[in-house]
Amino acid sequence: MARLTAGVIQGLMGWSEHVVGYVPRVVGHVRRPSCKEVKGMLLVGIAVFLICAVGALIALAGTLVMALPGRPLPWPVHLMRRAAPAAGLAAAAVYSLGFFDIAVSEHEFGDGADSVPAPACRDGFGSEVRRHLTHHQSSYLPLRFDCFLDDGTFYPSNPDYGWMNWASLSLALSGVLLAVGARCAADFRRAAA
Repeated sequence: MARLTAGVIQGLMGWSEHVVGYVPRVVGHVRRPSCKEVKGMLLVGIAVFLICAVGALIALAGTLVMALPGRPLPWPVHLMRRAAPAAGLAAAAVYSLGFFDIAVSEHEFGDGADSVPAPACRDGFGSEVRRHLTHHQSSYLPLRFDCFLDDGTFYPSNPDYGWMNWASLSLALSGVLLAVGARCAADFRRAAA
């Protein structure tokens, strides 16, 4: 009962304010999205991931075409121009997986019986760990869903957020560097001509 009360108090104090950004603030408490809204959000998440993944594959195919004979000249500039969107779309696809996983975990918290502490913090962990859970904290940038214990330590609910953060960051930076490199190479070639 004490854990349930602590979870409710923490929810009212703002721990649950990290829910998806469209949830409005209403008279001192956060309105939970309905099941229909969550299903819609999940469909949007799957659609965003699929669109980004398919776009990245199409852009990657366009990049691989540069290895075939008859490629346009100057081919390094064309290669960088085609690789930049592939890297950017791949970064968006990886990030969207983590983003919507956190959104679902946030929705499960406080949604009916047996939802405090967050199911993402309990599922797959031993009873000793679950007994000492106090609250959770989530973040969309960087992707995190941390579970806090009563001694002040915390652990991630999903270790995959680490590689999702690094993969999306490195792919996004690669896309930016490729776009800037293509622009600089084209400007340098134009100045030399």
